[in-house]
Formats: sequence, C-alpha cells, structure tokens
Amino acid sequence: MGAITIEPLTKRNWEEAMAIGVYDSQKSFVPSVAECLRLLI
Repeated sequence: MGAITIEPLTKRNWEEAMAIGVYDSQKSFVPSVAECLRLLI
C-alpha cells in the first residue's frame, strides 16, 4: 500500500477520490466515498 494523504477535494482530484475503496469483506463497515461526500452537502 502506498502512502495515504488527506487533501481537499477539488475539480482536479475528485475522480481519484471516487476510486477509493475497501475490500468486499469491509464494505458493511465502511460507507462509500459517495455516501461520505453526500454528508458534506
């Protein structure tokens, strides 16, 4: 796994952010990126 950084979401990096995921076995514990971003609107 590469280094993890936290950056502001921008027009340039939103597609990279949407590509973040977890293993199938973890999906019931972690919301998707889209679900998390919906909370910010």
